[in-house]
Amino acid sequence: MKIIRQVDSAKIVEKLLKTVAAKHVIDTTFGVGRFYKYYKPKLLVGIDPNIYEEYVVKPDIFIPKPVWAAIYILEKINIDFDTLVTDPPFYKTRPRGKDKRTYFYNIIGTPDLILRKSIELAIKLDIEYILIHYGSEIEDILDKLLDSYEIIDKILYEYKAGFLNVKSFFYLIMIL
Repeated sequence: MKIIRQVDSAKIVEKLLKTVAAKHVIDTTFGVGRFYKYYKPKLLVGIDPNIYEEYVVKPDIFIPKPVWAAIYILEKINIDFDTLVTDPPFYKTRPRGKDKRTYFYNIIGTPDLILRKSIELAIKLDIEYILIHYGSEIEDILDKLLDSYEIIDKILYEYKAGFLNVKSFFYLIMIL
């Protein structure tokens, strides 16, 4: 496992997408498209329940739904995707109040639900590669959801967010 510190996460995404020559990408947690600042695939489909006024990188197709609802739309679209990207929000406890994390938890779903539904989407659409950014190691989740897979790359990503030292993981997986 590699360790990368204090770089723009979009640089890591660029490296991993180029590793598999990703051309037709679907991102189930698109946000404002910050992951694609350095590398935009030939076709980029973004899924996110939020519609933003400004994007770092605008997707070619945007589906304003959570991943668990977008599955039904994507099954009807005749596009062969080679890579799925997902970056579920990370929190360890159930959030409360009216902040962004509570919105994610109650409307969009828990991080585990988003991860699980993203992997299910990749399987349904016969997508070969999954790029996952997650707040903890996920081999146990992958073992439950995928019959056969190979981890092409795993990166421990360390960075500062305000006064916090944050650790998360990038996985590049090939579904076998």
